[in-house]
Amino acid sequence: MEPQLVGAPRLRHALAGIAATALVLVLAGCAGEGSPSNDPALTKSVPHGATKEDYQAAFRDIDPIRIRVQTEGPKGSPTSLGRQTWLDTVEEWSGGKITFEWGYSNAFVPSATEWASGMADGRMDIGGFLPYYTPEVFPKLTELTNATFLDGNTPTATLSSTGWVTEVLYAQPAYQEEAEANGVHILALAPTANISGIFCTKPRTSLADLNGVAVSASGQGRVKQLSALGMAPQSIAFTELYEALERGVVGCGSTVVTAIESIGATELVPYATADPEASLVGFPAFMAIGKEKWDSLPRVAQQLLYDRLDTLFEAEAEHQMSRNVTWLRQAQAHGGGFRPFADDARGKLRQTNDTLLTEMASHGVDTNAIKAAWERWNGTINDKLYPDITKNLNDFLTSGGFKDVDLKPFAQAVVNDVMVKHRPS
Repeated sequence: MEPQLVGAPRLRHALAGIAATALVLVLAGCAGEGSPSNDPALTKSVPHGATKEDYQAAFRDIDPIRIRVQTEGPKGSPTSLGRQTWLDTVEEWSGGKITFEWGYSNAFVPSATEWASGMADGRMDIGGFLPYYTPEVFPKLTELTNATFLDGNTPTATLSSTGWVTEVLYAQPAYQEEAEANGVHILALAPTANISGIFCTKPRTSLADLNGVAVSASGQGRVKQLSALGMAPQSIAFTELYEALERGVVGCGSTVVTAIESIGATELVPYATADPEASLVGFPAFMAIGKEKWDSLPRVAQQLLYDRLDTLFEAEAEHQMSRNVTWLRQAQAHGGGFRPFADDARGKLRQTNDTLLTEMASHGVDTNAIKAAWERWNGTINDKLYPDITKNLNDFLTSGGFKDVDLKPFAQAVVNDVMVKHRPS
């Protein structure tokens, strides 16, 4: 038996008490160092609807904040103007306490497959988030974005999808949880106006036209859709698409207008098949911020970034749609433009899309909630807010796109119907 010191139990209790006190002090010190909960300035909150003056007053005791923002295009380009409008407003409303370091043309994180990890590790803070580029990391979010084939290719599809996808994102916590588990906090879906279609060297709208034609494709959902149409999907890197089209390796590119425009391939494939009633899987983009950066921000800074997303919704929709206007002018100069599918191809694609929804449901996706949100937002956008906008893409873009359309009702609908309920508080 080991010898026992006289009074050892009392000594052990005393040492335990000292250790517990030290631990409390250490934890208190850590909380004061990294958590905003102990500093009234960092937990200060303003109500929804606060004015610029209210915000500027709330920021007086806040230390300066620097945020790194990446955009896909150069300064002043349609790709960047939406983000610039939003964050210029944030900077002004913060009284200059929040400033931004800009990484134009993907200067911080060049590869889209690394945008999520780039936000997670701090190479950039705010930027576009494309979960379908890494579906093995973001399977749930990839399924959600795949469901954007519900929208069809109409001028207002980008408005309704912003509403319904953002609603589903916040209504079902699993989506945000998946993002945050990988270091990304999603703010909303951005209205990127990506018109998704099949871009070919000659008009191809029927099953006979499409049968056997080699086409570039990415993503399992899109490959299934194109295969059902009788096409021969080929895995071709985006950077190699122009050469593949030029050399005849593929006769069509399955992508979005802005991608064809950005690689200068319009003259090669000016004929776009994009149908208002049956669409391929789209390429939507979330606006997101690194979770660690988000968690470090004072509450009033989180609220300001969130509250002024209305300016992003408006500006992003208008400026991104202008890229489609530019593309159409170029395509028409080469005899092209938009055409819908022929009846047989449209029917086949609709059937395939129904199958994809069934597969999603078998993976645990709440497709009933998705369809309900989609129907609700289509009613809001097309029946209530913008009933007079034509569904014909050629006519809409020839008239200037959203240039003369008041997009404030759309932006306010997303804010009031979705964002306010989930505002940081």
